[in-house]
Amino acid sequence: MLIHDIIKMKYVNLGYIKKNYPYHLISDEEMFNAFIDLGNAEFNERTTMIDPNVRLFNDYYPNPFAEDDYIYEKKNSNGEVVERISLSEVYSTLKSYIISCIQNYLAGAGALPNWVYTYMLGEVIYNSSEYLDIQDLLTAIDSFNIDNEFTREACVKCFIISLRYVSTGTVTRPPTIFGEPHIIKMLRTGK
Repeated sequence: MLIHDIIKMKYVNLGYIKKNYPYHLISDEEMFNAFIDLGNAEFNERTTMIDPNVRLFNDYYPNPFAEDDYIYEKKNSNGEVVERISLSEVYSTLKSYIISCIQNYLAGAGALPNWVYTYMLGEVIYNSSEYLDIQDLLTAIDSFNIDNEFTREACVKCFIISLRYVSTGTVTRPPTIFGEPHIIKMLRTGK
């Protein structure tokens, strides 16, 4: 797949896989493992990764709620709290779901969702993204700040938009706290 070749080249260039390693000799499992820990300790010992403890997902999308969780209170139309949602757990669920999608793909149980590839390419908006991408999204969600930092507040706003998106029932996936394409689409269409 062309997308896999592009990701493999990117991971070699970024240093997640050994430099000057020919991309066509990198297995899909090595590529996925450079992206996120798939939980295979034996594989980690014999992989082409530079450091099996360093992965793109952890570098580009660390949990902004790891040290200080945020509890989102979902309310009904009467304003009563019907559910309390830990955004640290939302992050963990998203990460686990991505790992599960990759493991299913490697087992031959179907295609990998396109939104997972956006994470693998590092194109989901967060603090490691292009300056103007961050600025545009922060402005759209009314979270602009002078440092152009994707704050916890911005993550909460992205979660609220994403929760609306996944609640429509048209997709089967967990909500996100980062600037995925579906959030930008929801902002542009006003939904």
